[in-house]
Parts: sequence; structure tokens; C-alpha cells
Amino acid sequence: MLLEEKDQTMDLINNSIKRAKGELVDARAPELYLESLGISEKEKLLAVSLIGKTKIDPVVNVIIGATSGHLYKDLIGRLESYPIPELRLEGGHGKKLLDIGCNWGRWSAAAYKLGYGVVGIDPSLGAIMAAKRVSNSLNFDIKYVVADARFLPFSNKYFDVVFSYSVLQHLDRRNVELCLKETSRLLKDNGYSFIQLANKFGMRSFYHQLKRGFRESLNFEVRYWTPSEMVAAFNAFIGETSLEVDGYFGLGIQKSDIELMSKFHQIIINVSEALRRMSKIFSPIVYLADSLYVRSMKTLRLYEEVDIE
Repeated sequence: MLLEEKDQTMDLINNSIKRAKGELVDARAPELYLESLGISEKEKLLAVSLIGKTKIDPVVNVIIGATSGHLYKDLIGRLESYPIPELRLEGGHGKKLLDIGCNWGRWSAAAYKLGYGVVGIDPSLGAIMAAKRVSNSLNFDIKYVVADARFLPFSNKYFDVVFSYSVLQHLDRRNVELCLKETSRLLKDNGYSFIQLANKFGMRSFYHQLKRGFRESLNFEVRYWTPSEMVAAFNAFIGETSLEVDGYFGLGIQKSDIELMSKFHQIIINVSEALRRMSKIFSPIVYLADSLYVRSMKTLRLYEEVDIE
């Protein structure tokens, strides 16, 4: 459900459209949809070499570092189980949740385990097909759709919760605003969004900004937001907004995956988790977290009232 006539945010979207038309097919492993994953030739070769050699999906085994964070790079090609994180939401009880930019379905699976009726969307056909394979292998009833977060194929007020992790931070502000407008349109009255963004003032965030000379982000590079920018944007497009710490020392650092990590990375995770808990008592350290959740309650108003120009 991608719109071919729109300007695309990534080349892999064009490749997904071409693959859907049968115009671009990697004959080495057509079932993996490698041409629409946005990965390197080396990574494609690794995925092909893993076919039939592990119980973990070959695509997930290859893209785990890119999709889950820098602590997971050592697990590339060596995964023995799917790292399903803890989603810090209340029980779903059948409520509808949209996972924007779901990729292979890691967070969609976490939401399903909490009792949500989950729909995951991603513009990568290869990622969606991997998500379907993973979901089937886990016997999870999750719906997946190839779609663009800026132009979503769902009716107004369809979802109770809209979630996204490590997605909007890769888009420029204009495209983020389009996504937030869609999020507001899709949320039921009194529904809410729970969306992760990279904090400009985080320690590792500062390191990455310094490394690239504090220049403007290009292409799919991470865009860093100040906490006040997050609150202002989400207040304007969705409603009353608050911030919660996801983690320190990087993005994607999850306590639930600690057993998969090296001893050094386990220390990082434990310190991050300790700081996260401390932030609930001493709120100023919220602003030093690398990864923040933005929680916004849908305001009862027409989403069209917000001017994105």
C-alpha cells in the first residue's frame, strides 16, 4: 500500500514497489525479498548462507544490529532466539495497537504478548515478509501491512494506541509532522501515542553529533530532538504530552535482552536501567537520557486544524 507517485524517504521503498511489480527480484533467495531490505551485498550474502542453518530467520539474523541498536552488533549471524523486548504499556485487553516502522516485528510481538490486537506497518516489503515469517513461527496472530507512515491506509479513529520505536528520528521535521498528523487522525478519542525519539542531550547522542561535526543530518541518519522540541511538536499535533526515559548510553538498550549480551554490555544495560528508575524520582536526569519515549494523549479536536507549513 505504498504510493508510487509520492516522494520517497528511502530508496528501499522504490525497491519494494519494484519487487511487488516483479521488476526487481534477487534470484539467489527470492523468498527473502533481499532487494527491498536496504542492506549491503555482504549482508545479503550472509543471509543467503544462513538459510536452513538456524531456527532464527536469516533476515532477522542479519539485520539485528541495524534494527535493535549498537549493543546487538555482536549477535549478527549468531542469534539463537528472537529478542522480544518488554513494552512499557499497560495490558492491551484486545485494544488495537499500530506499530509504525515495525521492521521484522520485534515490538509488534511485544505488544501482542501484552494482549493487544496488533497491526505493524513498514515501507520495506522484505521487512514485512520477515515479520510475517517470525510471527508465524511464534504462533502470534499479528497483521502486517507494507505502508508509509505519512499516508496510512486505515480509517479515522481506528486505533487505541499508536507506537513507534527508532523510526521517526530518521525523518526530517516535515515528514515527522506528516506522520504525527496521521497518528492523530488514526487515534480514537482518548487514545494515545507512545513514540521513541533520540534525545539531543544524551551522552552517546552528543558523541555522535560531535563525530559528524554537529552538521545537519543527511538521508537516513538519526535526527536528534531536544526534549522541549518533542513536547512542542507532539502537543501541537496529538495532545497533552509527557516524556519517559527509555534508556541511557545509546538507543535500543533493553533490560529484557540482558542474557544475550556480553558481560561488558550487561554492565551498560544494568547502569542504564538503574538510571531509568532513578529518573522517576529525580526528574532532571530525564533530560540526559539518550532515548526518550514521548507519550501523548489524543486531544478531542479535528486533526486538520494543525497547520504543518
